[in-house]
Amino acid sequence: MVIDIHAHFFPLAYLEEIQRCSGNAVTLESVEGDGYQLFVGGRRSIRFTPAFFDRDVRLKAMNDAGVTTQALSLAPPMVFWARPDEALRLCQVTNDALAAMADAAPGRFIPVAAVPVQALDLAIRELHRAVGLGHRMVLLGTNINGMQLDNPALAPFFEAVEQLDLPIFVHPISPAGLECMHDYRLEQTVGYPLDTTLAAARFVLSGAFDRHPGLRICWSHLGGALPLLVDRIQYLMAATPGTSAARHDFDTYFRRFWYDTVVYTERSLAFGLQFAGPDRLLFGTDAPFFGDATPHLLNLIRTTRVLDSGDRERILFRNAQALLGLESLVLPKTVD
Repeated sequence: MVIDIHAHFFPLAYLEEIQRCSGNAVTLESVEGDGYQLFVGGRRSIRFTPAFFDRDVRLKAMNDAGVTTQALSLAPPMVFWARPDEALRLCQVTNDALAAMADAAPGRFIPVAAVPVQALDLAIRELHRAVGLGHRMVLLGTNINGMQLDNPALAPFFEAVEQLDLPIFVHPISPAGLECMHDYRLEQTVGYPLDTTLAAARFVLSGAFDRHPGLRICWSHLGGALPLLVDRIQYLMAATPGTSAARHDFDTYFRRFWYDTVVYTERSLAFGLQFAGPDRLLFGTDAPFFGDATPHLLNLIRTTRVLDSGDRERILFRNAQALLGLESLVLPKTVD
């Protein structure tokens, strides 16, 4: 079995709802015969071809690649840009659609809940509703319209997540310094991983993880630059006492998080393996973005010399089963 923890899907109902939103920086235009074109702040952004919103196209791609199950989440622009009422509606139609996909194809899809965290009361209400629909994880951006995840105002949301024992998948969005990243795809290649690094470091150093120790968090893209910077941060924190509000050594926290394996070389995978260990890595692809690297990433896990057979099994499906509580569910062993 292969469980892809990091795959994106944009239900048609979500795209159509964006078109109904007015007066926002995020807009969507239909492209005759070829889906939709997204604009963010007037700049051309994602081109939504059927690979992004058509269930049958997605299933065929999974079958061709040999992926058993995908955990499906939104990607930027997500919902945090919208007014609270609009954001709630975007989340509702998304969560309904993803749950329906999972019900219609048992074992093939795991829905990841979208919630309007910019309006905490609405977010908590929708979180409970999504869990009732069968969602097994909740999506967060690395920031919420610039609000960092360690902000104490988010405490009620994290308390609700802890009570539900629901894993969190953190995906980058609107990275700091974006004005310098519009060229050369730097937003995706540099900005996104660095924003994940910043969010994770702030969450630990602020003491937020100590305040919410029951959280189970998976950071996307192998935690960004964390594997490289964790020792530097740890050293400087020890050299400047009182800088951090964390109760323990900085690096001890990162053995309590999970990370996806959306890296593209054996060198990067080996670095991440040394950093996190095989029990904290989850197979991911970022599909269908960037030409869908699923075959390449799956081949990397299956052929790399840095993993043994037990490590491969843990990364490809056993760790995800444990994190998402899927051990008792019957997942398809072959693709249809």
